[in-house]
Amino acid sequence: MSRFDDDYSADSLMRDISRSLGEQVSSEMEHKEQEKKGGSYVPGRGPEKPPVKKKSKKKIIGVIVGVFAVICLMVVVTANYFLDRMNYEKDSDIELVTESGEPLDLENDEKNVEPADNSVINVLLIGEEKIKDTARGRSDSMMIATINQKQKSLKLTSIMRDCYVSIPGYRDNKLNAAYNQGGGPLLLATIEQNFQIHLDGYVRVDFEAFETIIDKLGGVEIELSEQEASYLNRTNYISNPANRTMKPGINNMNGNQALGYSRVRYVKEVDGERDDFGRTARQRRVLNCIFEKYKNKNAIEMVSIANGILPYITTNLTKTDILSYIASFVATGSTELETFRIPMDDAYYGAKRDGAGSVLVVNFELNNAALQEFIYGHDESAVPPSPSGMQGGETEAAQ
Repeated sequence: MSRFDDDYSADSLMRDISRSLGEQVSSEMEHKEQEKKGGSYVPGRGPEKPPVKKKSKKKIIGVIVGVFAVICLMVVVTANYFLDRMNYEKDSDIELVTESGEPLDLENDEKNVEPADNSVINVLLIGEEKIKDTARGRSDSMMIATINQKQKSLKLTSIMRDCYVSIPGYRDNKLNAAYNQGGGPLLLATIEQNFQIHLDGYVRVDFEAFETIIDKLGGVEIELSEQEASYLNRTNYISNPANRTMKPGINNMNGNQALGYSRVRYVKEVDGERDDFGRTARQRRVLNCIFEKYKNKNAIEMVSIANGILPYITTNLTKTDILSYIASFVATGSTELETFRIPMDDAYYGAKRDGAGSVLVVNFELNNAALQEFIYGHDESAVPPSPSGMQGGETEAAQ
């Protein structure tokens, strides 16, 4: 069956599981009721209790263990059904070469970053800007989703695509060039080495998938300024002209509208940020709206939505990883999403670079220290670096 076939839907699967378990439990209850009525009546002494069988306790325990085993089996079957709907890729699926065409070995790179804390899970979220008929686009959006099990918190960090970074096997360039040159594995390695943060894997969606996910959620509610609404209605950021119906205030955006909103750079967003800073702020706002909307769904709705969107997601995580991370996510009990952005204010400057154009030159000392603190928590023994540590050599550009 294709992953896009819905003949055997999640609802059907859940009904089958419920019916199977219900029949087993009902059967056992009827059997117990018959045993209770199995005694005879003796005159003068009232009803005589049925003889107690020596193995009755063992039988009850056996029934409980059996039902529990069936439940566990059904959970595994259900989980596998859903996880099979995702798209999986391995580093070996992607041809990794250097700029000169030599093989690029990222797995044995001595610059790999080890986990700073095994109780923290970091997964890179990649939004791919893929042009039709091309094998691979550039990473239009890059965010680190964090599950901090000690703090019982959920966090989201945007990394701006124009950050000027060192790319393994290639000349220095904008961060989003790494994905175009070597897919998810090279982008992940580039972020690890430049920002000194361990990543456990990545999840990728393209623009079409992004729109579909929003639509299956029933849209997201986004507040627009008058300037934003006017800009979206008169430009082609919203690709379908029929959807250019934005108004100042709260808008329930469909997928096509939300994608257009997430890509706007040249108009200030409602909190006053513009350029790529405003764009990443919009992207965080959309993801937060998705999180808020999804967490308020009931279990049946969540299963149905997941069933519909999983075929549009690609990851290098294994099924075991995914199940483990879902369990960790649930265990946090958190209903809030903390957000952060790299580079942070006063820790970068704008410049021109040959072969890359306009870039953000990042003060890695300041930004990496702040990123570590945001993701892992404050280290009382650490002395934060001074903002005066801005890299010199060029004039800091206005933000």
